[in-house]
Amino acid sequence: MQSVEHLGRYKSSADCLRQVLATEGPGALFSGFAATCVRNAPFNALYFSIIFSAKSSLPERRTFATDLALGCVAGGVSTFAIAPFDVIKSRMQNQRSNAGELEYRNTGHALVKIIRNEGVGALYKGFGPLLLKVVLSCGVSYSAFSFALDNLTGAGEDDTV
Repeated sequence: MQSVEHLGRYKSSADCLRQVLATEGPGALFSGFAATCVRNAPFNALYFSIIFSAKSSLPERRTFATDLALGCVAGGVSTFAIAPFDVIKSRMQNQRSNAGELEYRNTGHALVKIIRNEGVGALYKGFGPLLLKVVLSCGVSYSAFSFALDNLTGAGEDDTV
């Protein structure tokens, strides 16, 4: 329902579900699932590895700005690593079958087909907006999480009264 190709095609989420099930079957609800897993698992592994590695070398008392920058950097580096799988996921989820034939059968097929037909650079289409979205959201969410955690555990309190 979010893609431009499908705008106006469905009246509601329930209508979308009914139409997809009727025309494409239940398997269509999981289109792009493998690509999403291949994208999310490495992203989280890299993101949290960067966060915890950097945290161990920072002073124990960090500032909100430090946490914001740390979240932004970790999100940016992780996004660069997973961007190709975000492109694959989006393409697989937005494809429509032509007489029962899908352009991309699975994640590996999509990867090979995109590189063969469009070049490696196509795996980074839309990278700028994706990077901006992820960097900002990772920075804000990590710094807010750290701030809340520090205040809930008392780590942010000054022991001298």
